[in-house]
Amino acid sequence: QRSSIIGLIVSDIQNPFFTSVVRAIEDTAYRHKFSIFLCNTDEDRAKETMYLELMLAEHVAGVILSPTIGENEAYRRLIEAGVPAVAIDRRVHTVEIDSVLVDNVGAARELVAHLLDVGHRRIGAVVGTPASSTGEERMRGYVAALQSHGVAVDPALIRTGTPKIAAGREFTAELLALPEPPSAIFTGNGLLTIGALGAIHERGLRIPEDIALAAFDEMDW
Repeated sequence: QRSSIIGLIVSDIQNPFFTSVVRAIEDTAYRHKFSIFLCNTDEDRAKETMYLELMLAEHVAGVILSPTIGENEAYRRLIEAGVPAVAIDRRVHTVEIDSVLVDNVGAARELVAHLLDVGHRRIGAVVGTPASSTGEERMRGYVAALQSHGVAVDPALIRTGTPKIAAGREFTAELLALPEPPSAIFTGNGLLTIGALGAIHERGLRIPEDIALAAFDEMDW
């Protein structure tokens, strides 16, 4: 019951970041005569559990997964079954699993420090939920940058939630409607950035003349 199929589970295929990740994984797998079985959880833990159980039933050669928000007991069953697994983008805290991650804290700190270095002091944060390791770590980077520059953290300038386009638009609109809106905004992922851009353009603001925007992740456009 050997397999040449690698299960690839991503948390949101609409995110351009994951589109690039899927392409890179598929290219590498093909060169090594493996096929990819792609699943999208859409941040739904029940859906993720179903796909992990399916991976076990299909005896895949291994699993690469971007965990959903929060923890899932199905990770443990995967490891106990001896299936090679690697987590990408987010950490899994409940079981020991190899992971490929970026320095979320350091990168977010550098982005916000750049805004501070060019003179901004009221910097809004539109970041993913702290229930995910990426959201929590990128928020830590935001706070660390402010503290290192002697700027107080203002909770009124912080918005966190599911990292989707709609949330980015809603949160940014809320920040721009404040009596004293931010002069710059830090966004925590590509989809939040798209939403933020929509809200900024709806108000007829120009970037960077009227408001600055520093975004985590890179998109081709």
